[in-house]
Amino acid sequence: IFFYAAHLHFRKKNSDTRIAGLRVNTRLEVFHPKFSARMIALIRWLEKQDLTGKRMLDAGTGTGVVALVAALRGANVMAIDRDPQAVQLACENARLHKVDDAVHCCEVDNLRDLQWQQKFDCIIGNPGLWASGYSIAHFFESASDLLADGGTIALALDDNMPLSHIDDAIEKSGLVFARRTRKTLPTGYLHFILLQKQHSPIPVAHN
Repeated sequence: IFFYAAHLHFRKKNSDTRIAGLRVNTRLEVFHPKFSARMIALIRWLEKQDLTGKRMLDAGTGTGVVALVAALRGANVMAIDRDPQAVQLACENARLHKVDDAVHCCEVDNLRDLQWQQKFDCIIGNPGLWASGYSIAHFFESASDLLADGGTIALALDDNMPLSHIDDAIEKSGLVFARRTRKTLPTGYLHFILLQKQHSPIPVAHN
C-alpha cells in the first residue's frame, strides 16, 4: 500500500494540473502551485489588474503560473528562479500557452545579478527564496532598484516567515505600504502586502 500511494503521489506531482483556469505542467522537484495559499492570493490579485503593456518581474516563478496569468493579461514578464528545473518548467508552460514571446525565463540566484535594461512596473516576490534577514534586506534593496517610480511590489506571506525582518527590510528600502490585509487560514494568517515606490523628486535646476 505504501509503495502504491507513493507511486500515485509521484504521478500526481509529475502530471498536469489546473489552476486559475490554466492547464499547467508540474514536476516532483518543483513546488506545486495548488499547495500554496500565497500563490492563490497573488493570482487572484493579478486577475483584477490591467497589465496591458506592463513590465513585470516574477521572482521565484516555480511552475511559471503567475507569469502565465500576467502574460495572458498583456504583461511582458521576466520569470526568474534559483532552481534550473523550475526555470525549465516555467519555459515549458509558457510555450504550452503560446506566451513564450512575452515570458522570458532566467536562472538567477540573487536579484542583484539580474541584468535588465528597463525598470519593472510590478514585482511579484516569493519569500520562499529568502533564507535569512540578510538576504531579505538584499531582496528589498534590489527590488526597489529594479522597480520603476510608482511601481508596485505584491507579496503574500504567512506566519512561518520572518515577518519582523521583512518589515524592517521594507522600512530601510524606502518602499511604502499601499495595502496590507490579513486573512485567517487553518494554519495561521495569510498576509497580503502591496508596496509602492514613490516618484523620485525632479532635480531643480539652479541658474
